[in-house]
Amino acid sequence: MPDTLAQRGYTGISEAYVEETLIQPERFEDYHLITTRTASVARELLEKLATKSFRIALRSSVYGIPIPTPIGEVSSYPFSPTPEDQRRFDKTMELLMAYLCVAELKASSASFGVKVGGTPSGGDFDCIANFPRGMIFSRLRPQCSSLITRRYRKR
Repeated sequence: MPDTLAQRGYTGISEAYVEETLIQPERFEDYHLITTRTASVARELLEKLATKSFRIALRSSVYGIPIPTPIGEVSSYPFSPTPEDQRRFDKTMELLMAYLCVAELKASSASFGVKVGGTPSGGDFDCIANFPRGMIFSRLRPQCSSLITRRYRKR
């Protein structure tokens, strides 16, 4: 994706790394969740995150929000309600968006956590996807998770 943006005249381009998300091979090795290839672990987690119930359960686990019917499958992952895992969860949602753009919407490529220099909007994009008819620049709203957390804490 950086090359595509550079060809269109953008400069100062950087993108996030998978290591900035919840998908970190060294964390899974301790819990015997690693398979023969790291990519299959990442793909498996992203496919689970594509389901709303798993995503809600994982967000609840990472943000320490009690939910009425927890999914036991989430408890097998080594995530906890820490600021570090919460930041990683937000990056994982950006990665999920890029993954779904390619897997479901048939984008030719996509990147997450993209920063572009010299743009009037600040140049911080959660996902940029390259489609045959043009590029889509998108932002997620991370403050929504903090609003949800506050709403649950009030109850």
